[in-house]
Amino acid sequence: MNNIHDRIAEVFWVAVKVAVAALVIALVLRIIPINIEHKGSVDSSVAVNGDLDVGGGLDITQIPYTEPNVVYEPVIIPGQVTGIFYNPPKSSAVIGGEIVHEGDTILGVRVVRINKENIEFEKNDNKWTQTIQQPPLAHWE
Repeated sequence: MNNIHDRIAEVFWVAVKVAVAALVIALVLRIIPINIEHKGSVDSSVAVNGDLDVGGGLDITQIPYTEPNVVYEPVIIPGQVTGIFYNPPKSSAVIGGEIVHEGDTILGVRVVRINKENIEFEKNDNKWTQTIQQPPLAHWE
């Protein structure tokens, strides 16, 4: 039993050493900006002039915040049903990013009927149904 506790303690201290090494490397490479001006001996729990002083020069209020530069664009697939708004007689659906109603034509395909679970289509005497997120059939081409 004592051997298990020794092993756990050893693994813990190795993890601590790795974390400290990573922090030192980050500071040396200036990944973490530091304020090297010493502000005197101030209790680290006290805010001075609205600034948080952690006593030792690392001023966390100086770490710059940058807005993430991520833009999410919806993937629009022509002929794919992505939404059904079932409310007879005014039901509608989202197909290929466009809102359509019964009787509308989109990409040469007529919306025959909008049901709760699927949509009935017609093109060139071919009739078929599609559910939400079902890949468009060859009839759309």
